[in-house]
Amino acid sequence: MVKCLHKDFNHPNGYSFAPENTKIGSLQMFVSNVGSCEDMGYRVFPVDQVHKISVLDIRLANADRHAGNILVSRDGKDGQMVLTPIDHGYCFPNKFEDCTFEWLYWPQAKEPYSSETVEYIKSLDPEQDIELLRFHGWE
Repeated sequence: MVKCLHKDFNHPNGYSFAPENTKIGSLQMFVSNVGSCEDMGYRVFPVDQVHKISVLDIRLANADRHAGNILVSRDGKDGQMVLTPIDHGYCFPNKFEDCTFEWLYWPQAKEPYSSETVEYIKSLDPEQDIELLRFHGWE
């Protein structure tokens, strides 16, 4: 999350260099890719990659994870398939009326998590996450 101020942003009450004109949003990095998961069969995705996305989505309460917002690329070293989740616009929703975790229906999601992933999950501290969110202005 970043706070930005620019005269070209939408300013319904007019622009001035003032804190009330600051916009909050996400800073994103371009990821070279060969398409999205939507463009190919999900059975080819590595289990560990699907598991990483599942952990991220559950931790961020991402209510809109579908195949169209997971990019597919190839690792330059060994050509391994890498999944990159994009579009986190529905994270931390106020209510969970219409959540989409498309990966939940993929066979990889039914495989056991690796010991490394389980240890990572165990190391997470939800209270610390809540404090961090509050520190950055989220309630």
